Amino acid sequence: MRMGSIFSGVFWGIILLLIGGSVLLRATTGLKIPVFRIAVGLILIYWGGRVLFGVFGSCKGKNGAIFSEASIKTNTPGKKYTTLFGSSMVDLSGIQLKDENVKVNSYTVFGSTIMIIPKGIPVIVKANVVFASAKFPDDSSAGFGDKVYRSDNFYNEKPALVIDADVVFGELVIREE
Repeated sequence: MRMGSIFSGVFWGIILLLIGGSVLLRATTGLKIPVFRIAVGLILIYWGGRVLFGVFGSCKGKNGAIFSEASIKTNTPGKKYTTLFGSSMVDLSGIQLKDENVKVNSYTVFGSTIMIIPKGIPVIVKANVVFASAKFPDDSSAGFGDKVYRSDNFYNEKPALVIDADVVFGELVIREE
């Protein structure tokens, strides 16, 4: 089993935040937080997630990133892109519309996804956001709940790029290029 990623900056950043928060709470309120137990619990959750998703090292493939970073460039419609405990950049700028809608699904959980869409084509984004952030090309955003973004040139009867996005405890940024 590869252990390099557990000693990454993210892991130590979380540990330092826990220690700092514990010291601050103890000094101001007298509340004692068992930082060591919390750290052990986080490590067990981390390992459990790896076992649950069948990943014992970082995994990046054609369609996403799990516990890693990925850069994906595609012009193939009808894909599902997943970012789980990692970050990915999905470049859809090569997608061209024909006679029907092109549908793309994006799932971001405890991670960050940047999605680049072609400028000038009709787009509709249906985002379901839970304790997260979703930013759209018109600089609007959502932090909780459902949000639908439609480009200015979107019409129901014409083909469009349809993006269904679920974001949970993460960030999704959609921008035109």
